[in-house]
Amino acid sequence: MLIRKAELEDLRALNKLNNIGLSKWKAELWDSRMQPSFGFVSQGESHLNGVECYIGGYQLQHKGSLIMSHRSERTFLLPSTRGKGLFKKLVKACHNQSVAHDSAFCWGATSAIKPFERAGFKGYLKWRKYYFLPTGGGGFASWIKSSTALLMGLVNSTKPQGYESRLVRAGHAAGLLPSIGNACTVQVEEINFKTYALGIRNIANTNPNNDFDLLVSEGLLHWLSERAINLDCFVVTNRAGDVDGYFAIRIIEGCAILEDWHIAPKCSESKFIRAIKKALRTGNKSSDNPINSLIIALNTKNLHHQRMAKGIPKIRLSSQNVGSFVIKAALYDPDISKLRINPIWLEL
Repeated sequence: MLIRKAELEDLRALNKLNNIGLSKWKAELWDSRMQPSFGFVSQGESHLNGVECYIGGYQLQHKGSLIMSHRSERTFLLPSTRGKGLFKKLVKACHNQSVAHDSAFCWGATSAIKPFERAGFKGYLKWRKYYFLPTGGGGFASWIKSSTALLMGLVNSTKPQGYESRLVRAGHAAGLLPSIGNACTVQVEEINFKTYALGIRNIANTNPNNDFDLLVSEGLLHWLSERAINLDCFVVTNRAGDVDGYFAIRIIEGCAILEDWHIAPKCSESKFIRAIKKALRTGNKSSDNPINSLIIALNTKNLHHQRMAKGIPKIRLSSQNVGSFVIKAALYDPDISKLRINPIWLEL
């Protein structure tokens, strides 16, 4: 079987192999904002029988420098070709192409850890934890109901007896609003994609670190928006008018997912989270569809995310550690503990 690079003329053949829609294939491999992207296919006598894609457009900040990375996506092999080393050959072709583009490494979220490990990736399990925080929309009982449903679906487990009622009583006792000692005095303002992208880059430039941190571009935000992944971006400023940080959220069925965030060095994580909750509570006052839960997903192995976890209020629900992730080294060979994997990494 011939291993070759996928071309635009292969669009219908690719979609026949993996029917995600012609527009998705075109957007992921040939959109100018997501370059360098490429896929390699296995060509049979009359049809394609396998594909592996590396999606570009994911710039990472590392030690003050911007570097390119790739995301493994749209892996698919016909059943008749599996177990013959074809996937390994496709990955090798993609890897060689990525190295030619000075890519730092390739990464992805997948449940198929073993095949990826055999193809040269490092696999990680149970690296992520979800937190559900009340935001006041619909009342505490509404938060418990929706968040518990999401949580139990996430971990695929049953509800402990009396779990919701105990949390409701605790919530009523503690109250939804922060105490006077924890009052939030910052300002939160919605901003456009361009301002957000410039702002987070400024924070990265003034606070270089050893982690690999995705610097979301204006192009990536527009690209996601065109795929119905709509994000609202905000800047947080303190009394003195200094920027405390930036964050982006996605609203889904009464929940706000914290997709991306970048905190200035002088701002604490707890203060930043209070600012986000304040913004959501303020929005709830004028909304017919109130938000009752803020969802924060963290890489439990990363020190920055561990600090974020310590800043999360005690009144919350949390999941077990879940998730599977793979990394294939190129110019860099990082451990998952060095990746600040905000949820926006995995939106597609």
